Amino acid sequence: MAAPSSAAMTVATSVTAERAALMRYARRAKLRARAVERSTLPSLLDHLHRAPRRSRSGVLVFDAAEPDAAADLCKRAAHVGLQSILIVPARSAWSSAALLDARPVDFVYRPLNAVEATARILRCMNDVAPPAETALPPGPLQADLVLCALGFLVRFADRTVRLRRAEFRVLELLVNMAPMPVTRADILRDALASSGDGSSARQQIYELRRKLQVLGLSDVIETFPGTAAYRWCGPAPKRAMPEQLQPS
Repeated sequence: MAAPSSAAMTVATSVTAERAALMRYARRAKLRARAVERSTLPSLLDHLHRAPRRSRSGVLVFDAAEPDAAADLCKRAAHVGLQSILIVPARSAWSSAALLDARPVDFVYRPLNAVEATARILRCMNDVAPPAETALPPGPLQADLVLCALGFLVRFADRTVRLRRAEFRVLELLVNMAPMPVTRADILRDALASSGDGSSARQQIYELRRKLQVLGLSDVIETFPGTAAYRWCGPAPKRAMPEQLQPS
């Protein structure tokens, strides 16, 4: 079995129509890509483990019936230098915790939207070659996003705001799940401990966005139209104690 070329895309899904659609869009985007049977993926990863390191890069798009199987394949793919995009079988099949444990770079829901999937693949392709590291300046990092759970404080640059408990829990869920989306059902269950109809989750997102804008953080919570899901697109936060932060 030949190893894929550098920054190539490998599609290994059990649904033939998905493989065909992704390959069509890959050709339009001028990506080096190939499709393989899902059943051959374990042997492919074993082969790549023995292949020269220069051939170990690219993006793997695959599906898995169970979270444990997905987690194992994501781990093996990462070990050989592949970034995984997981095709989740059904929107309500797996919890946020299961997706977090699987640790894919990104994921898409089934029924698959090939246009969205291709956009995510292209983003991952751009991330295959990591940027050069830059040294942080000495002294306090004034531009960092800082969270303080005791007091529900959030600081960015030189501004600090106090959130309500529910807002802070929603923010922590979004940050912890990034770059994966969080559904309103996830917010209700994991942040609000509620069984409502989603309007309370929507209201919390609205209030959280409004307060983050005070800090100069606009467009850091992405909405997925028609999916009732949100994703954190802002900086990764640091943690602090209450005495280090005071509301402005």
